[in-house]
Amino acid sequence: ILDNDTYDGAMFCSPPSTCTSNESMSDNFQERQHDVEKDEESPSHLKNEADKTPGSADTGRRRTAFVFHFDVGNVGEKDERYTVAESFALQGKAITFRSGGCNDAMTVGSTRIGTREGGLVLPALNFIKESDRISSMKLGLSHFGGDSVGANFCCAIEYMEILNTEDGKSRAVSGLSAILRDDDDIKPWVYDREKLGLDLWLTSAYYMRGVEGSKSMAIFRYGFSMSASPDLCFNATEFEKFWSWLVNIKFYQINYNVVGGEGVPLSRVRNTPYSFRTDLPGMEEKMSNLHDFLQSTFSGRNELTPSTGFLHGTKTHVSLTHDNFSIFVKLIPDINYREKVVSSLFVDGVQYDAEGEVFGSISDDPFLLQSYSILSIIEDLEMLFEMGLLRSHDLVLSEEREIMPLRAEGAFSGNFDQTEEATRAFHFLAVAGLRKVAIEEVFTLNEPWDIYSIAAESGHENLKSSIIAIAVAIIQTSTPIILAVRGFYNEKSDLMFVVYITRVLFVVYAVFYELKLQSDFSDQARLVVFLSMLPEFHHYRLLAGIFINLIAKVSLSLGIIILLQFSYSVIDVTLNALALYFILDIDNYLVSATTLDKFRNQQEDKLFRMKFISSRYYSTRDLDEPQDWTFQNWPFYAKVIKGIHFASFTVITIGALFIIISPFVFGDFTS
Repeated sequence: ILDNDTYDGAMFCSPPSTCTSNESMSDNFQERQHDVEKDEESPSHLKNEADKTPGSADTGRRRTAFVFHFDVGNVGEKDERYTVAESFALQGKAITFRSGGCNDAMTVGSTRIGTREGGLVLPALNFIKESDRISSMKLGLSHFGGDSVGANFCCAIEYMEILNTEDGKSRAVSGLSAILRDDDDIKPWVYDREKLGLDLWLTSAYYMRGVEGSKSMAIFRYGFSMSASPDLCFNATEFEKFWSWLVNIKFYQINYNVVGGEGVPLSRVRNTPYSFRTDLPGMEEKMSNLHDFLQSTFSGRNELTPSTGFLHGTKTHVSLTHDNFSIFVKLIPDINYREKVVSSLFVDGVQYDAEGEVFGSISDDPFLLQSYSILSIIEDLEMLFEMGLLRSHDLVLSEEREIMPLRAEGAFSGNFDQTEEATRAFHFLAVAGLRKVAIEEVFTLNEPWDIYSIAAESGHENLKSSIIAIAVAIIQTSTPIILAVRGFYNEKSDLMFVVYITRVLFVVYAVFYELKLQSDFSDQARLVVFLSMLPEFHHYRLLAGIFINLIAKVSLSLGIIILLQFSYSVIDVTLNALALYFILDIDNYLVSATTLDKFRNQQEDKLFRMKFISSRYYSTRDLDEPQDWTFQNWPFYAKVIKGIHFASFTVITIGALFIIISPFVFGDFTS
């Protein structure tokens, strides 16, 4: 990590790429996989590039996946148990704000945060697209505080502009206004995406509910995230301006009471809940390690290796980064003495949002499937507590985590260094998330299970399924060929028109059935990719099942053309066609709900053991990991499979045209 002076005036750029939505994450992943392979040639964990000119654009540096999370606004002396917090992703949602001197309320999709009352600027709908990014924002501390909002320092956004990264057009977000304090003590901060070179994400909002009978529930706290972007150059000088503002905000939130109007002197609090110096120099000192870490990370000088990650936190929050993933979870108090969390997941610097998604709506992209699984498990408080990633205590919102000592126990090193424990923690959460999704959504007859997927489970009790799968594979791949050869030697006779019509109906059905199989294949591919990441399923067996189905499908395409062409009665045409399609689906008929219940029970047992047994020593030894084979090889096999689908459709289409036209060309009709 370099001294601050080294960064003065420096701008650090990433290789140009695109990552604007959940669907594009996999493309970015492939680029970074190539970078990781090159990184493995270097023995150094930290790529110290101090010999390069800081002011030059370093286009060879890979951007970091680390995301910095910070909050502005403080509950102060109020009872923090009355706090209501919501975490969210703006992308793909309709949002509204209702504002006056502060931001009274906002809605994200169907979720309302804050009060219906108050506000001089009435809400208007703002539609945020997946490719939209915040381009500028002015935020600070509102003049309103105390009983008027039920909190001490009230953060407010005065204006915000959105940039569409696809067409380059900007637009203002309506419904925002605020009266921000702007004097020698407290100033607002203006975020400019192009100048800072980092994306700013609005990821959570807080309000107080029913404090001492008050009906006021204005938003008093926002949670933000900062991430590197492929189309931006990180500006260390602009970051220093942001950091000075943040340190000053934290200083006032700790040491002073409610913000007042312009020129109103601030009164200091009598006691702060900290045992160390909380004056401005003391705050700067406490936050200096975090500052240096952020500078080195966002500038690309602190790159992760495939076997390391970042893991740090306090008793009430955890930040975990490994490879392309960055996880953040923070405890929130509740009036009923239950604990909740605000959480976010970023993949390659882009916030991942699973709201409204179910397993069946996700593509076969292994990146998205793993993201969906991880997001499901980081909301499991019991798992996070058992792993020791969170530890509750009395002060939750009142503390400013940027100045709290980092934990140095269990998997936590007590600093911002790269650690293998972070990788182990990530792998543990990834496998737990896969098991959770498997239990809740995958092991049901709603998914396109076949005997090959069942036989891919590597347990010794699965021998019976393996034998059945081998027998079915022989039947599916050989029977269409046998029937076709037998049909080829049928005695030729004149073609009656009714037989011709029957042939045409079945061959047209075959073409449309082929289209249906190709559209349904995405469901089968999603299931196979998901199962291949579970340690209990053998990826090559799963892949073999897919290719057996493809071979059977190609054999059927050829076989049905030959059989139809050499069948000269309505009964022969009908029986031969139905027999072939029964054979094609026979692998699906052999899956029972009882078998899936058995698998589901096994996953429940494994997840229980992970949560209450393995969670105690995951950081000291290597446990089950999500299989890397899927990420490395599935894109190639997906292309091969797509090519086979195209060949099969071509065969059945040409054959259909031949069956329709040939009787007229060769005069096969009965005279």
